Amino acid sequence: MVRNLSQLQEMTVSDCQNMEEIVIDQSGVGEDNIEVAEFSQLRSLKLIDLPLLKSFCIKVKESMSDEVHNPRPLFDKMVSFPNLEEFYVESIELKYLFTTSFVKSLLRLKSLQIENCGFMERIVLTEEFAEEERLDKIIFSDLENLTLWDLPNLTSFCDGNLIEFCSLTNLQIRNCPVFKTFVSNRLSQSLFDEKVAFSSLEHLSISRMSNLERIWHNQLAGGSFCMLKSMTVEDCKNLHTLFPSNDLRRFQKLEQLNLMNCDSLEEIYQLPEFNAEEESFAIDLNLRSMEIRDMKKLKHIWNKDLQGIFTFRNLDSIEVTQCKVLKNLFPASVAQNLLLLEKLSVDSCGVETIVAKAEGAKAAPSFVFPKLLSLNLTNQQDIRRFYPGIHSLEFPKLKDLEVHDCGNGMEFCSDLFSLQGKHGEERHHITIQQLLHLEKKVFPNLEELSLDGQMIEMILQCQLPKGFLSKVKSVELSYIRGKSNVALFGFLQRLPNLETVYVKDSSLQEFVFQCEDYGGAMLPQIRKLNLDLHDLKHIWKPHPQMDLVLQNLQTMDVRRCYNLISLAPSSASFQNLTALAVYSCKVLKHLVTPSTAKSMVQLVTMEIRACEMLTEIVVDEQNGTPEEIEFGKLKTLQLIDLESLTSFCFGGFTFKFPCLEVVTVERCPNMRTFSAGVLSTPKLQCVQSREIHFQEWLWEGDLNATIRQLYTEMDGFFIFEDGFNSIKKFILSKFPHIKEKWHTQLPLKLLDGLSELVVDNCEYFSKALSSNQLQFLNRLEVLIVEKCDSLEEIFDLEGMNAVERHDKLMWQLKELHLIDLPKLGCIWNKDPQGILDFKYLRLLKVHNCSSLGVIVEGSKETCEGCFDAPIVPIFSGKIAIQMLEELKVEWNILKEKWQEIFEAGFLRCLKVIELVGFPGGCALLPLDFLQRLPNIEMLVLSDSSTEEIFLDELNMHDEENTGSLAQLKVLKLSNLTKLKRTVEENSQPVQVFEHLATLEVSECYTLKILVPSSVSFQNLTNLELSKCHGMINLITSLVGRGMMQLNRMIVKDCEIIQEIVASGGDGVVDEICFSQLKYLDLRCLPCLTSFCFGYYTFNFPSLEKVIVIECPKMKIFAQGVLSTPKLRQIQIVDEVDDESALGWHWKGSLNKTIQDLFIEMDDEENEAIFHFDKAGTRRKIFNEVREIVADEGDGEVEEIEFNKLKTLELIHLKNLTIVYGNGWI
Repeated sequence: MVRNLSQLQEMTVSDCQNMEEIVIDQSGVGEDNIEVAEFSQLRSLKLIDLPLLKSFCIKVKESMSDEVHNPRPLFDKMVSFPNLEEFYVESIELKYLFTTSFVKSLLRLKSLQIENCGFMERIVLTEEFAEEERLDKIIFSDLENLTLWDLPNLTSFCDGNLIEFCSLTNLQIRNCPVFKTFVSNRLSQSLFDEKVAFSSLEHLSISRMSNLERIWHNQLAGGSFCMLKSMTVEDCKNLHTLFPSNDLRRFQKLEQLNLMNCDSLEEIYQLPEFNAEEESFAIDLNLRSMEIRDMKKLKHIWNKDLQGIFTFRNLDSIEVTQCKVLKNLFPASVAQNLLLLEKLSVDSCGVETIVAKAEGAKAAPSFVFPKLLSLNLTNQQDIRRFYPGIHSLEFPKLKDLEVHDCGNGMEFCSDLFSLQGKHGEERHHITIQQLLHLEKKVFPNLEELSLDGQMIEMILQCQLPKGFLSKVKSVELSYIRGKSNVALFGFLQRLPNLETVYVKDSSLQEFVFQCEDYGGAMLPQIRKLNLDLHDLKHIWKPHPQMDLVLQNLQTMDVRRCYNLISLAPSSASFQNLTALAVYSCKVLKHLVTPSTAKSMVQLVTMEIRACEMLTEIVVDEQNGTPEEIEFGKLKTLQLIDLESLTSFCFGGFTFKFPCLEVVTVERCPNMRTFSAGVLSTPKLQCVQSREIHFQEWLWEGDLNATIRQLYTEMDGFFIFEDGFNSIKKFILSKFPHIKEKWHTQLPLKLLDGLSELVVDNCEYFSKALSSNQLQFLNRLEVLIVEKCDSLEEIFDLEGMNAVERHDKLMWQLKELHLIDLPKLGCIWNKDPQGILDFKYLRLLKVHNCSSLGVIVEGSKETCEGCFDAPIVPIFSGKIAIQMLEELKVEWNILKEKWQEIFEAGFLRCLKVIELVGFPGGCALLPLDFLQRLPNIEMLVLSDSSTEEIFLDELNMHDEENTGSLAQLKVLKLSNLTKLKRTVEENSQPVQVFEHLATLEVSECYTLKILVPSSVSFQNLTNLELSKCHGMINLITSLVGRGMMQLNRMIVKDCEIIQEIVASGGDGVVDEICFSQLKYLDLRCLPCLTSFCFGYYTFNFPSLEKVIVIECPKMKIFAQGVLSTPKLRQIQIVDEVDDESALGWHWKGSLNKTIQDLFIEMDDEENEAIFHFDKAGTRRKIFNEVREIVADEGDGEVEEIEFNKLKTLELIHLKNLTIVYGNGWI
């Protein structure tokens, strides 16, 4: 047969689950009968998903009995590919790929890619040769690209031999956790040493190599890596050394360096000891771009000053993010030679100075960055100076400056703007002439400026002259405190050429361009305005000269202004506006008045989205005489997600759109017509709508008729048949008219191409999918069937015959959800073997299906209404489902059949299991069941009346279950309403908890103790507790002391909890350090008095965000010594967006802030019950308000007058039941 394939150039063998060999040699066994199968013209070979493949070529009579002891490689000397150029291997279960002798036949191989081979230990297997045949070196002469991905057992590429890659330019290694040395070598712990040569390598990528400690040995093959241009190293948690300190010259041509998530790396360039006077010339390294992210222990990029021995003159881009212990970026000698640097970005690091102090410097250094265009300094809480000493600083070409959340604002602001005295101190009384001179040197060409409120205040305090930033055209401003923008106005007025303003994440309630505090001055030059302000109510105030402010405005973008009442006064004129976008303005009821609409003569695009109360775009509040409104240049109109919109305008106006070409209307369920008056759209030919997740253009002759057709005749799905193949997700309940046709008249093309299908709220369905529908669902990946009260079966297989089918159905299904189906008796009504294929199913969720008795092989029950056919369970030998990773199921469905599930291997890949409604009593958990889940990572127990869960019985100490639950990372306990304890008192240390990363406990109302003091949470990063009303405290001090990795803690809605950390009982703890805790959320805890009332020392070195809401008895955070060096404020209001600047409070320290809040709340309780001016920051008071005014006394009250009251706003009164009592107000 092989002889007949002499011209074959491409071969792909894929998804053959039972294939063991590709070629069978029918000649006899013996040396004399060896015949090499040569594919002389084959250029490309791809072998994919062949789990049983043992060999590419094998003799028909050859015994495989010794394969267990001597596993053979995929290829050996019996096959040859002399012209093979591309070889791709994925998901085969072999230990070895090539033999050394076979490699010699790969003379022209250019690309080798090996992926997801779980058993592979080595790529090239060394054969036993006679002495005269022994190979000293393996050579891949033409190989250009080598990729090794997801090979968990790969230990080396080859064993013992020297190996050379003469032409390799690209090498990628990913997720090979035990791959430590390229060539197996017991004496070397480096990935590359002198045994492997890469003379042409240009691009190197190494990622997810968890055990890799060193990349390069101190001794490397001559010429190796000298051509390397780009290098990426990511997620190598144990990497300690990057470059060999004695051989930096080898990497002289490296241009791009990317480092991410290497937790153990402390230094990037470890420079050797050298004497600058002895070096005759500098070594100029060619590095151009450097990106460093999430390096937990990185202390230095360069471990010492280079003293001119090494230079980095070609660096043009440096980005450093999330390096918390990095104190500075550059040695002085590097910073002074960055002549080509164009971009510098530092985000969320521990940097104190950009440049380290020069050792032995005699004169004040000068730092000039002649090419720098962009400087970004964000979330630098510890930054103090650019350089720790007297210096000069120049950015002659800088165009973009971004400074946000820099903790020591005043000192750094002065340093950045070069306002220094002779000794480096701040100079606030610098002369105007000096400032103008500084502007010419520091920021002479700055055009884009992004600042937070703190930096704005600092700049204003520096008393910069009005023209200091004269070339700035665009500003982005955030976190501006206060309801008024008076200070902001003062800053903007100093920018004479300003054109673009973007303000976000601030507490402003009004944003005006005319200010009486500045003599009625205005900002008339603004061309582009972007606002993202959650509390904003008004943008413009009516003013006689308002048209001067608006006359130049060309673009207006308003997003997430949740409290915006009006876009503009009725008198506003937008005569030059070309683009208008309004997103997510929740209380906005209309956009513009007719007079404002008439002024929009230049408007080209209008886009309105997600304004849930918007009823009209143009509204005539005064019911004036209908007139003509012309949008003369409007070309594009988009109306999307406007649930209250009834029409563009309901008045009788004549609307003309002479240029309108594109109209999009989507998810506007109440829009029945476009406008009530005369309507002219001569260029419009269709309306775009994606009501069922695909693009389609509709037209019924005119715009009004098309809108009516779209929203009043949902039977019009047949109009869309040509667009069916673009549908990706379909939710049946959203289209009630389709339900009636679901199993009969529905065009089956609707289903072709679906990746997600939801069959829900179908009260009268007896089945979810018919046999005809199944044949069109071969791309379906997610199937959700829920809330169908009469449903008895999911798949109707009647009339389908496995013999007649060449391919199985549903083979791409990855998730199956069966929820709230009370009459579901079976999954299918016929044996699915040979019809359905669930081999890729990863998630199965079965919840509240009370009639589904069993889903496991072995049941003899029959399903009522299912043609008296025996039930074929989903876990059975009839259908392959062995890749399941997530199982969410009620325990009574598994019953006693779980042992059969394990024996059949159905749960061998299971990582997540949720057990619902398991039996009560004390012997709660099916321990044998859980202990047979070696790969389980998440365990969820919910909806049970059990009183005890003895998790200590899951300890991993017995020989039979060694390693059981060893991978458990997440434990969730939910709605265990009678649970009293999770661990038996006086138990041994609970090993299950030692490995946890996340623990979530909710609605365990009677739980009194989370865990005893013997429990260790040494790896816990996330702890969440809610609605546990029996707990007085959360943890003991000993448990708290062991939470060294805790990153996030949330405690809320616990009625009697008084402390988070118990104040007594351990007797041996004096200091508790939550070293990694960044986020602490305490809310709705009516009895909480403090985090801890004991006199412990608490250290929170990483704490950045604290939320305290509705904790009325909390007088102090902690009694003992308290350290929170990174904390700058606490959040006291439950806002929609956590990043909003609203509702923050700070009094210098955490304890003082809590004390101040308690005093304020105590004062308010003694004052009148309604404080409208404080409603936004004291929501807790109004949560309990049930009556505003009610007559409960003996006296008579005739009336209460509010003579000057114009507006009464009642907001966030979720429990309010009475607005007035006994007929008066």
